[in-house]
Amino acid sequence: MMDYPDADLNFSLHFQKETGLKTTPDGMVLELTDPNLLKLPFIYLVEGGSLHLTSEEIGSLRKYLLGGGFLMLDDFWGEQEWKSVAAQFRQVFPNRKPIELSLDHPIFRSFYEIREK
Repeated sequence: MMDYPDADLNFSLHFQKETGLKTTPDGMVLELTDPNLLKLPFIYLVEGGSLHLTSEEIGSLRKYLLGGGFLMLDDFWGEQEWKSVAAQFRQVFPNRKPIELSLDHPIFRSFYEIREK
């Protein structure tokens, strides 16, 4: 993984500082099938363009997200990697399609004001 573990530790530190949500100071790497996943309100996946979920991971991720978990997926580039991410998430939620949020969506002003994507 690129920049691991330094980038992960830096992200966790700043995430806790900015949001007030407690993070693990030494970082935490879990499999999507780990039962402890359901105890976490926020998970972060990197390099989604190379994401290939097993059927067990698909079920676990679906359960996590439907249970209120928040997933941030980062560091994928270009149309081909987006297609790969979308294909994986079609397996997680086969009856749903991804939608692009407009910049007036409240999520883009929930902490910082984001004016461009």
